[in-house]
Order: sequence, then structure tokens, then C-alpha cells
Amino acid sequence: MIKILVKRLISLLIVIIGVITVLFIVNELIPGNPLQALAGEQIRPEQVTVLTTYYGLDKPLYIRYLVYMGNLLRGQMGFSIMTQRPVLEDLRDYFPATLELTLVSMIAMIIFAIPLGVISAVYKGKILDQISRILTFIGVGLPVFWFGLMLQILLYGHLSWLPAGGRLASNLTPPSGPTGMYLIDALIEGNLTVFKSAAVHLILPVSTLVLGRIAVISRMTRSSLLEVLGENYVRTARSKGLSEVTVIVRHALRNAFIPILTMIGLQFGWLLQGTLVVETIFSYPGIGYYAIRAILQKDLPAILGVTVVITMMFVLVNFIVDLLYTVVDPRIRAI
Repeated sequence: MIKILVKRLISLLIVIIGVITVLFIVNELIPGNPLQALAGEQIRPEQVTVLTTYYGLDKPLYIRYLVYMGNLLRGQMGFSIMTQRPVLEDLRDYFPATLELTLVSMIAMIIFAIPLGVISAVYKGKILDQISRILTFIGVGLPVFWFGLMLQILLYGHLSWLPAGGRLASNLTPPSGPTGMYLIDALIEGNLTVFKSAAVHLILPVSTLVLGRIAVISRMTRSSLLEVLGENYVRTARSKGLSEVTVIVRHALRNAFIPILTMIGLQFGWLLQGTLVVETIFSYPGIGYYAIRAILQKDLPAILGVTVVITMMFVLVNFIVDLLYTVVDPRIRAI
């Protein structure tokens, strides 16, 4: 078991290094000068020369790459050209918002998608299954940016039910808790007003993120559960007189959960990626919003910093999913 974990950790490290390397090279192929984009057309050539030397942009590509990787091993991600601050400090400010948005979206996705898939499998071919399939097809087909804008126009612009964006009402002070996630920090402080405001501000971006993902997970749940329901041990469980709920939950769903768990892990990465669009639409101050600004400014240290964080989160979640396999199916431990 330890040998497998070590191999998996090594492979994850290789993935992270590979992503950073590819992005570093691709960024150099993009035309334009980040200093010019930052300062505008009014910057003088001699100022560009000074700033280029200051940020080390005059050095060969491989030198800058080695310097960056060395700094990264020491926990340094360089200085953002856009904010004039260490990238690590920027990420500490922006990442908790994205993590909160992603975790809430994951919970909402699981709560709605798995029961929907189970219902669709149990009532295969019936009206509930047909309705579920129609809803999932709609969810997969709707573009995230379009759906987010429609929700914003309808629920904020026309009905005034929900705020258009942000994390908190403008008249409230953010909680000063340790996590940076307003929901958790507000509960720690016992401030239900802030908690309610933070929760309300999450409704639109979470709904936008999870619609298509609910469709994907529910279809996977339906497909995987239908395969298991035809197995002999399921028929045996029914012949023993067990209730249908017990048969579905304890026998069928547990054995069908491996591919579902795999898909859930992959969706976490998609949710992190989706925050770039959603946070921009709803002016949600997370790393997606920060990344879009960095891309427009061609701020390489900031872009790489965001990429490193997202990559590490993605591979970490997939590593956790691998460990959960052994909990769901103990037979994997013997492999």
C-alpha cells in the first residue's frame, strides 16, 4: 500500500512540473510585452528597458525557468507585475473565495446529482426517468457563461431576488476568521447576518457552476447503477425480503460507486476551471477573477501562480479519490 502511495505521489509531482513547464513555454509564444500592457502606450522605451531588467525578462528563457522553479521550491512565486505584490500574498487573499465557491458547488452537485441518477435508474423508461434525461440534456447543452448571465438578468435584474455579484453585502464587514471562507468564519464568530449574506451571494454562481455538472454525475450514476442492478447478488438481496431502499443503497449503489467517485473527482477540476468564467460574470473576488486580469496583462508570475494552485488542488483531489477507492471497495487494497 505504501509503495503504491509513493508511486502515486511521484506521478503527481511529475504532472505538476509538466504543467508548469508547458505553460511557461507557451506564455513566451504569446506576442506582446507585459510591461507595455501594464503601463500603456505612454511608457517610454528607456523605462521599458529598466523594468525588463528589474523583472528579469531580459534573461534567456531557460535561466528564467530555472530561477522560477528554484524560487517555487522555496515557497516563492515571484512578484505580480499587475499588483506589485508577491503572488503568494495575492493568492492567499483570493484563493479562500474560490475554495469556498468550489466546495459549496461540490456539495450541491453531489446532493442533487446522485439522487437524480438513482431515481432515473430505478424508474428506467418511466416518466421520472424521461424527465430526468431531458433535464440532464439541457444541463449539458447550456453554456456556462450564457446561463450565468440569464440568471443574473432574471433573478437580479427583473425580480431583484438575489444580488448580482460579490461575496457580501456592501454594508457588512467581512468576518476575520482563520479560513478566509466567509461561511465558516461567520459561523465561528456566531455572526448569522454575515453568514446569511454570504450564502445568498453564493446562490447564483453556485447554480451556474453546478447545472451542467449535475447532468454529468446523474448520467454516470444512472449508467453505473443499471449495470449493477442486474447482478446476481442484487437479486439475492431482494429474495431475502430486504426493502428496496436497502437493496439500492447498501448493495447496488455501493458497488456502483467506483466510476461515480472517479467522475466526482474529475468534476472538481472542472469546477476550478469554471470559476474563471463564473467569477468574472459575478464579480466574485476569487483566483478565477484574479487569473483573468493576469491573462489580460500577460502577468506571467500571476498566471503561473494560479496554475500551480489549480493543478495542485486537482491532483490532490484525484489522489484523495484514489484513497477513497479502498474505502468503497476493500478488494482494491489487495491489488
